[in-house]
Amino acid sequence: MQRNKVMNKGNFRLICFLIVCLLWGGHLSQAQESTVFVGNEQIIIDRTSGAVSVIQFIRLLDEPERDKVKYQGTSLLITDTDGTPHLFDLDDSRQLVDWERALTLLGYVRKVNRDTGVVDFRLASAGTDLAEEPELESEAVRLERSMRRPGYLKAQESYRKIMAQIPRSNDEQARRRVDRLGQRVALYSPLSGLKWNFDVIETPIPNALCTGEGHVLVTTGLLDLNLTDDELGGVLGHEVAHGVRRHTQIFEERFNEFVNLRQELLTLSAQYEKAADNQDKYAIQRIKSRVDEKKRRYDFLLTYLKNKRDYDQDEEEEADVLGMQYAVAAGFDSEGEARALIKLKKRSVELFGQSYGEGSRTHPPLDRRLQILQLVRSRWKN
Repeated sequence: MQRNKVMNKGNFRLICFLIVCLLWGGHLSQAQESTVFVGNEQIIIDRTSGAVSVIQFIRLLDEPERDKVKYQGTSLLITDTDGTPHLFDLDDSRQLVDWERALTLLGYVRKVNRDTGVVDFRLASAGTDLAEEPELESEAVRLERSMRRPGYLKAQESYRKIMAQIPRSNDEQARRRVDRLGQRVALYSPLSGLKWNFDVIETPIPNALCTGEGHVLVTTGLLDLNLTDDELGGVLGHEVAHGVRRHTQIFEERFNEFVNLRQELLTLSAQYEKAADNQDKYAIQRIKSRVDEKKRRYDFLLTYLKNKRDYDQDEEEEADVLGMQYAVAAGFDSEGEARALIKLKKRSVELFGQSYGEGSRTHPPLDRRLQILQLVRSRWKN
């Protein structure tokens, strides 16, 4: 009798174990190992819903981020990096469907290895080379597209002239770093389809310049400021924005247009005098109409050239804001350029005197630029 009870108890435990195995096996049959990792841990994703177990999700997080996740029965409360709470509903199996968004809110950045297809989520603070990069076309395709653009060819010509006058830096490591960070920023600009060129020239004056579409130069003097990747990324974003907005070409194009219009107006003036001498009313009216049309454009260009100082400052501020957007999209700190500008001011005051930070013919005062960048950052947070 006692033996039967023991056997019955053993059978009962075996049956329970088999039921659990069947249930768990059914669950596992719906799950699959993925090519997605959080840190070094592989995520198990439900094959049907694409969801992940909430227990697994929390276990994969780094220790500080786990404290930002609260399990509330049928929901998961996640506090993002700005301290804002977000409520995520769990499915009937207590699984999290929108787990990618949850990771992003916690400060994880998605990185794709194009060769293997592996997706890796890591905390942005764990390294800056983590932004998800768009797919790249071959360099030959981008170069062929670039060489069809007149603005690109003009920028290339100016770029080569500078390189012929100022020697390229012999610091291969610095050149590779500038090119790597520059290419990363350019990928997130509207001209990502062009072949971008970034290089370093040997001069102690701290500066960076864009000769136009796809061409940026950095001086060794700027690198001597010991800029972090975030700071240098911000500076390169600023220069890429100059290229995107064609600030260099616009002035040259408008100046050439002004010169050509002036010559056309002189020609039309001579034609008008001739028509007046011949009392050709039809010709007089036709010429007068053309003069009026061209004179309006001529006056606009004349005003533009006379007030080029103001336009230059507007362009610098535009490049600050757009460049910060490109840099942030590439995974750099939004305050990178601002910190670089402060370092640049300190060094430039040493070189050129206290008046440097007060602005120049082409650059607005540093304090104004910093205020604009801060205003944009505050609007992003709101």
